[in-house]
Amino acid sequence: MTGFFKKTMVCAGLLLAVGCMKTEGGTRALPVDSVAQEDTASVDTVENLDTLDIFHEGEAVWALLQVPVAEAWRALAGGNGGDWLVLVGDRGAVLGYEGGQWSYMNLGTQEHLRAVKAEGPDDFVVCGTEGALWRRKSSGPGQPSVWEDLSAAWFKKELLALDGPSLEELWVGGVEGTLLHVFSGLLLKVDPGVLGLTGATLPDISGVLMVGGQPMILAGDRVLLQAGEKWNQEFKTSDGELLVSIVQGPDGIWVGGGKGTVFAKRGSTWVSGPGPVYYSFDTLWADPLGSVFATGFHKGGDALVWFGDETSLGTLTVVSPDYVPEEQRISTPFQITGLWGSSGENLFACTDNGQVLHYAIH
Repeated sequence: MTGFFKKTMVCAGLLLAVGCMKTEGGTRALPVDSVAQEDTASVDTVENLDTLDIFHEGEAVWALLQVPVAEAWRALAGGNGGDWLVLVGDRGAVLGYEGGQWSYMNLGTQEHLRAVKAEGPDDFVVCGTEGALWRRKSSGPGQPSVWEDLSAAWFKKELLALDGPSLEELWVGGVEGTLLHVFSGLLLKVDPGVLGLTGATLPDISGVLMVGGQPMILAGDRVLLQAGEKWNQEFKTSDGELLVSIVQGPDGIWVGGGKGTVFAKRGSTWVSGPGPVYYSFDTLWADPLGSVFATGFHKGGDALVWFGDETSLGTLTVVSPDYVPEEQRISTPFQITGLWGSSGENLFACTDNGQVLHYAIH
């Protein structure tokens, strides 16, 4: 862990430690070639690298990737060691990367996309505002990929998170106690009462994670896990802190809190880390080797990324933003909204002001 922190770098106060769906809404399949504003561009991280490099020590560096569009990105996913990526953002923006090329695909709608679950560069599902729920998939060898609208006319609330055993079966969380279940060509809404959510104001379902084949969800200040036809409460914060992000690592489950506390499940026990120091930990990503990365806002207003060792919650370390002189920071703070990687030295991040960053040996 000490060796890793010797490669820490900072920017903008940013610490870088590191078939058809049958619904009432019907089905729409749009060929990707017909979607407005599609473009491709090569990735440039080698030419003029000194102008893209933010700050580095050692061999690995953070670089700003040159992408064909600067949208407010909200989430990203990837695979195969970073050979492909999918980013989603505001105004229906979807940005894909494969084979050294960026492809910009706009759904032609004004819905803001909030989450993505991807199994490949041409096989993923996105969700967002106004009940937006779309799947992109290949229509066959030599045929253009298509967008399939999975949404329903009877549901127009904002969707925030999704996960499932496959893209054929998904659990989708949203505002005001919304939990949707997509399976067997159907889109069903789970009664909030089944989740134990009652009252005039229902909490948002802000996180969804498959654990042992069952969905685990974040519902306000509670973690719920499905057990047959019931939903059991796994954990509840002691002070009402809202839970906003969740990830599973090799040795446990991690949850980010809206007041900057990090919670972790070890076996059957939930423990909490230091906090509150930050406004909110909105994004978590787990390294396959057992490390966890979190992003959030510091009380001073700067965005942070920090690193934790999953073997012990007590080893979580935060490096002060004062570590790097002011002149070496980007002048405009931004928020990291998505984080994904294949290892602690191959990370991708996206921001709410259109930036895409890559930490690796370039």
